[in-house]
Amino acid sequence: MLKKYLYTGGLALFIIITLLLFNILGIFTDQGFVTEQLEKNNATERISNAKEIDQNVRTYLTEPTKELNQTKLTQREILHLEDVKNLYTVGNILVALFFFLIALGLFYHLMPKLWEFGLVLLGFVALIVGLGAIAQWQFDSLFTLFHKIVFTNDLWLLSAEHTLIKLYPQEFFLNSFLKALDRTFIITLALSLIFLATGLFRLKKRPNEENKSEKPEKKRNSKKKKKKSS
Repeated sequence: MLKKYLYTGGLALFIIITLLLFNILGIFTDQGFVTEQLEKNNATERISNAKEIDQNVRTYLTEPTKELNQTKLTQREILHLEDVKNLYTVGNILVALFFFLIALGLFYHLMPKLWEFGLVLLGFVALIVGLGAIAQWQFDSLFTLFHKIVFTNDLWLLSAEHTLIKLYPQEFFLNSFLKALDRTFIITLALSLIFLATGLFRLKKRPNEENKSEKPEKKRNSKKKKKKSS
């Protein structure tokens, strides 16, 4: 029983992590959100062609064959963006793999108890809210820790004069993370309700199917009794 609950809770947590990673990567292609942040952080005032540079940087990161316009970037920034591009590629591969594993886990182990899993996943929604609170409170430390873990060099340590920092200050990444959390919250909540509704519908339908299967069996038994009595 304990093993079952650990598996269910682990899978629910795995889904939330996967969705969060998926939504973080999705920020790179969200033109509306990024443009809004550029204006909010005054990047368009500090850099004359900020939107063009941003478009080129994000296209370079998300499209394998896209070349980077290096005109306003230092060698340090260019090398860092190469690292980020590799990280983005690995992230997408992991998301695809994780979604496949989640589908297998749901189909083979949790399909009969889908409504129970919906309840567990609903409980984990509070975790997303907690992450948002922690992010706003300790984002500076978490941001530094993240870079130390995922990068093997210090190229990410850029000064305020670098173009990338003018385009994407720390506030940009905080707001991006919170946006990804919001989307993860909505998707997780929706999935929880879908799993609950589907599971309860299957649970309600099962007794009817069992009753239908019992009726022919009863008829066969009654016929056998009649034959024996005759």
